[in-house]
Amino acid sequence: MLKEILSQDPSLFIEDAKNYFMNFQTKLITGTIFYSMYEYENFMQIYRTNKNQYSNLLEAFVSLWANSLIDVEEWHNYYEPSYEFANDVITNFFLRDINEYTYRTGTTESLSNYINQSVQRRLDKVSIYRENNPLIQYDQAYPNSIPGIYVNRLIVDERNYTFSIGSGVLQAEELWFYDNWAGYKQILLETEDEYMFLIESI
Repeated sequence: MLKEILSQDPSLFIEDAKNYFMNFQTKLITGTIFYSMYEYENFMQIYRTNKNQYSNLLEAFVSLWANSLIDVEEWHNYYEPSYEFANDVITNFFLRDINEYTYRTGTTESLSNYINQSVQRRLDKVSIYRENNPLIQYDQAYPNSIPGIYVNRLIVDERNYTFSIGSGVLQAEELWFYDNWAGYKQILLETEDEYMFLIESI
C-alpha cells in the first residue's frame, strides 16, 4: 500500500520521487478532467496508466500525481525535465500534499463504487449544462472556462463518453478525505492492469 511508502521518513524516498517526476512525461497516462460548473462538484480529475510501465508503486503514483499538478497549476508550457525543477516541485508541492494525507480505510468495492458514482454525477451535470449551452465545435482545449469533459486536455462530446474501471480491482486506497461541504477525496486504485488516481478539488 502507498501509505507504507509515504509514511516513512521522506529521506528514504525523496530522491527516487525527484527522478520519477523528471521522467513522468515518458509514461503513457490518460488524464480526464470533469469541469461541471456546479457548486461542490465543479472539478474532478482521473488519471490512469498501464502498470507495465513502472518499476514500483511509488513511480506510478508520482507520475500520476505529476500529471494532476501540471493540470491544476497550468504548467503545461513551463515543465522542465531537470533536477532543479523536480527538486523544487517535490520539496514544495509533493511533500506538502502527502503530509496532509489521512489514509482513511475503505473497501475496494466501496471506493470503486465511489469513483463510478462521482463520474456519473459529473457526466450528468455536464450533459444538462450542454443541453442549455450547446457547443458548435468540439475543439476546445484545457485550460479554458468552458464546462465539459476533457481527455488529455481536449474536450470530448459527453454523449459519447464512457467510463469503466474494469474488472480485477486488487486494491484501493483513500489517501485524503476532506469532510467540509460535500466532502472531497483522493483515491488510488490498482487493477490487474492499471493504476488510477482520482482527485476531487475544493
